[in-house]
Amino acid sequence: MESAAAGETSREDSVSITIGATLADAERKIIVATLRRCGGNKTRAAAMLGVSLKTLYNRLNDYRLADGDTAASPADEPGTADMSTDVMGRRA
Repeated sequence: MESAAAGETSREDSVSITIGATLADAERKIIVATLRRCGGNKTRAAAMLGVSLKTLYNRLNDYRLADGDTAASPADEPGTADMSTDVMGRRA
């Protein structure tokens, strides 16, 4: 896979948030996407997000994702709500 040119964002490095989405939903999408990008490494994800590891764990517990459990809310993408996946996108 080619890397994005300087100043450009690749599709893997972006999150789509619908206008009108709640801040909680937007935050959840960003946290989950960052964690996936970090290969599940919570320490690295917390650093990328600029939050403490404790804060990240608190948020993941809120979303029931701390130990790779399925998400508490429907899937992030339209049309996939019936497919349960863990933090890494694996089918549960």
